[in-house]
Amino acid sequence: MKNVLIKVFATIFVFLFTGMVSVTYSGEWIEKIVVDKEFQIKKDAELYIDHEFGEVRCENWDKDAISIVVTIRVNTKDSDKADEIIENVYVKVDGSKTKVEAICDLNQKYRNNKKSRVLIDFDIKMPVTVSLNLENKFGSAYIESVTGPSSITSEYSSLDVVSLSNLSNAMEVKFGDANIKHIADGNIEIGYSHVKIGGAENLSIESEYSDLSVEKAAAISLELEGGNATLGHIGSFEVESSFANIDIQSISESIEGETEYGSLTISKVHKSFYLISLVNEFGALSMSIDEDASYNINADGKYCSIEYPGGKAKISYRNTSHSSTVIKGVIGNEENPKSTVDVRSEYGAVNIK
Repeated sequence: MKNVLIKVFATIFVFLFTGMVSVTYSGEWIEKIVVDKEFQIKKDAELYIDHEFGEVRCENWDKDAISIVVTIRVNTKDSDKADEIIENVYVKVDGSKTKVEAICDLNQKYRNNKKSRVLIDFDIKMPVTVSLNLENKFGSAYIESVTGPSSITSEYSSLDVVSLSNLSNAMEVKFGDANIKHIADGNIEIGYSHVKIGGAENLSIESEYSDLSVEKAAAISLELEGGNATLGHIGSFEVESSFANIDIQSISESIEGETEYGSLTISKVHKSFYLISLVNEFGALSMSIDEDASYNINADGKYCSIEYPGGKAKISYRNTSHSSTVIKGVIGNEENPKSTVDVRSEYGAVNIK
């Protein structure tokens, strides 16, 4: 029931938001470049952007400089009003050797105005070495490559990133979409959104009622409430999840965590793994471990079934009753394996293949 209510709420909110920003206007588009500036900078300068209603494009070039062009576009049936509207958009672009900032603010009277639509576009050229601080709402943002630290907030917007290769990245995505081809280390907060990540090293992610996918990462720490996570090739994985479904293509080192009211499925656990330690309630655990692997197994289930490769098992302790099952032993050919599978589950089936 909780999932259903959240999904209904999110759907209604997105519907209202979509209606708010996608009204069809039949007037002509009138545009004006209001800023065209270039600032000479140090390689590690900070670029600060506070933007709303329109598009931000941050593209790389080879100059030690930042170029910013701000274009305001107005769609209105009353073309005589266009200049008045443009004059009422607040835009500030200023800079020094160490910091460049671009800020805009749409006058409140022109937000959700049925007679006109206003878009503020930032076209930015920057070296890859900058540190980036971006706050974006009600629009879209494209970021090419950044090697300096980054802090990115995207709300009610779409976000497209090529590469964030610094070891210090913070990102927040709320009520929108994000596509990140590569991020090194990062702390990511996601709410009611769709986020896709290509390659990563170390990620710490908090996600609420969102859909998350990561193709490849060395390590992920995930707190997940509601929604779905689809993970590709992962080294080590730490998880706390509730009311969520997690599908993992492969784990090569370890997985630890707690799950409830959902499912966790691992299609392949490599022979090289050293630890699986999971606590589950009211959910389902399924994992397929390399048939050549050897590992200690400690499984404790209450009001649930536990399946394991019995043909390769040397069970040292087994206790089964109508309400519980406890199994201890070794799976595989090694007598004293270094790897361990430790699973505790209540009211949720465990399937170890």
